[in-house]
Amino acid sequence: MPLEKAHALDPRFQVVFLIFIGLFSVLLDGELSLALLAAAGLSCALLSRPTAKQLLILFLLIFFSVWGFMFSQGFFYRGAPRTTLAVIIPPETPFIGPLTGGLALSYEGVRYGASQSLRIIATLSAGLAVGWSADPARLLAGLTALRMPHALAFCITTAVRFLPLTFEETHTALRAQRMRGLRPHRRPLQTLIRIARPVLAAAIRRSETVAHAAASRGYRPDRQRSNLQPLRMSLAEKSMLAALGAAFLFILAVKTLYFLYESGLSYFPALQGLYQFTREVL
Repeated sequence: MPLEKAHALDPRFQVVFLIFIGLFSVLLDGELSLALLAAAGLSCALLSRPTAKQLLILFLLIFFSVWGFMFSQGFFYRGAPRTTLAVIIPPETPFIGPLTGGLALSYEGVRYGASQSLRIIATLSAGLAVGWSADPARLLAGLTALRMPHALAFCITTAVRFLPLTFEETHTALRAQRMRGLRPHRRPLQTLIRIARPVLAAAIRRSETVAHAAASRGYRPDRQRSNLQPLRMSLAEKSMLAALGAAFLFILAVKTLYFLYESGLSYFPALQGLYQFTREVL
């Protein structure tokens, strides 16, 4: 996604590109393909020229997402085989052991969780890239041009516009709690509760302000609107979307053929190489 000149990108291209990232994150299963998808999402975020604070936010979101998936799948993975890395609760522990069957961290679960977290990295990075680079007015025009109801498009654009302020208020609330003696790494749950209250209160106040401002200016979602700057999608943007659409249809067809083969419903000997490629890569 060429974001070197993000302000010149057609907002419809950005929205459809983001939709394709989400579709690919659901459709793909292979570790290599998911890694390439995550790399594409990260490239979008980096090419949007984020600030140091935005980079820190991206890093923290990715860090907690990856480790959360790895540990949750590592402890509760039920596939086979399972290579135990660490035992937290032995099966012979009184009461808890027989009830839970023990709690152990498995290598296969950690690996599976890491691969699944690549889906979040791809969609999160691409979404933040659009939020950082898209002009709210043009984004609203692009969503409306894609036949989205104007009221819904207005809500989405407003949320994107105020997302950086929410991050800033979270940082301010965290700094205030630290000045009062709270240590986030020692009491994470208490820190989350104390931060959530002022951030939610500020979000509610901001939403009321936006609603009153829109009402005072006579905003009506059902009115016909025109754009000062007409949207024009470049040939390169159209070509990229066409390529992504063709890739999506190809992967969908190949995955369908592989599903029919794996379930025993249909098998074509000439497609043996395609079946192997789908199993190992896609």
